[in-house]
Amino acid sequence: GAIIRIGYRGYSKTGRIAEDSFAKVNLRGCQEQGIPYGVYFFPCAITTAEAIEEAEWIHSYVKDLKLSFPIFLDSEVAEAVHKSGRSDNLSKQDRTNLLLVIINRLKSYGYQVGVYASTSWFNNRLDVSKFPSDCKLWVAQYASKCTFTAKPYAAWQFTSSAICDGINGR
Repeated sequence: GAIIRIGYRGYSKTGRIAEDSFAKVNLRGCQEQGIPYGVYFFPCAITTAEAIEEAEWIHSYVKDLKLSFPIFLDSEVAEAVHKSGRSDNLSKQDRTNLLLVIINRLKSYGYQVGVYASTSWFNNRLDVSKFPSDCKLWVAQYASKCTFTAKPYAAWQFTSSAICDGINGR
């Protein structure tokens, strides 16, 4: 299966929501080849209103898709070099609460929802104990073993460089 990025909120001051330029091509490829898929969105909300806007944007985008996997929210640093992205300096509590706004809004529409982050991010920048019990966790830890133990996880990403025959990932 595939988890396809559909969009993101920009990390600059404007925080404009944008569609991933490859989303439709990747979704169409999965649909044409019968590959099960889910989607993810990179949120950078800094207010409850923005978190609601992100949830509504996601809902509008996926409402006619036949998802096989959850909608994941990719929670990590937005501007890696200087950590100056609009949401990079949120407190653990604020970041968790804003994700919960999106999670709960999407769940109210009947979607299965999850959060993607590194083991370190889950352990230090989010309060996973606040996530609903049915919130799926997708853990990124590039190692031979996943050491995340705070909660059961649904998926473990152990590399960013795997190659699959016939698939040109973007």
